[in-house]
Amino acid sequence: MTNALRRALPALLACLLLAACGNTQPPPRSQFGEYAGRYKRLTLVNGDTFTVYRVKTWIFSDGPPALRLEFEPGFEVADTVRLRRLADRIWPAFAPYVEGRKLSVAILTATNLKRRGIAIANTTSMSHFGLVATRDSSGTWMLNGQPLPPAEAPGR
Repeated sequence: MTNALRRALPALLACLLLAACGNTQPPPRSQFGEYAGRYKRLTLVNGDTFTVYRVKTWIFSDGPPALRLEFEPGFEVADTVRLRRLADRIWPAFAPYVEGRKLSVAILTATNLKRRGIAIANTTSMSHFGLVATRDSSGTWMLNGQPLPPAEAPGR
């Protein structure tokens, strides 16, 4: 065994040990909860798919409950104009769940979850942007004063 190989062997063994142990860090957390990694997919009529981090009912002390969809938009959440257009595309697929629970408020939260690194040497960053849809007295769903498209038929 050469001297160079003898010197490199401890570092190589340490790397192999880290790789074998996998990621020992807990899943990332935000104010919305843990991101454990077994995510669902939302598929739109046109075939576009989005990662869904969670769907959860929120109960508020000073207002009606809301069903919240947290998803990965596939672009930076800082682009709020694009997020508003995306909400129009996602809403028909999400609306049946909100309406099925007889709710009048829904929250669409776009989240950028970024993980970098390997094994124990990794970092996570998150950005979020939320849009609130409300049902008016005529039964029309509105987002920022603009009507949303109708819900998809059940079973789609």
